[in-house]
Amino acid sequence: HNEVQVKIVTAGVNFAEIIARMGAYPPIKTTPTVLGYEAAGVISAVGADVEDFAVGDRVIAVHPFELYRTHCTISADFVFKMPAAMTFAEAAAIPVQYVT
Repeated sequence: HNEVQVKIVTAGVNFAEIIARMGAYPPIKTTPTVLGYEAAGVISAVGADVEDFAVGDRVIAVHPFELYRTHCTISADFVFKMPAAMTFAEAAAIPVQYVT
């Protein structure tokens, strides 16, 4: 139970989602698929085994799709705390552009 629930504030849009919407992205095997590789939001719940996050933490979330939604529940391994001065829009744009 190393999962957190994130209330999504902003989701990033990058080349993977655009190619997926065109039907030309190989990782998508079934439809419908909820897109969204990267997002920023606020922790709204934590699992019993989560030690590094608390409700109310502002975070960046990275996941192979599924982040274009109001809330997501994902492994805490895919969530990172946001710097205090960073906006949600800036945070949502970081993962795919700067990590890949």
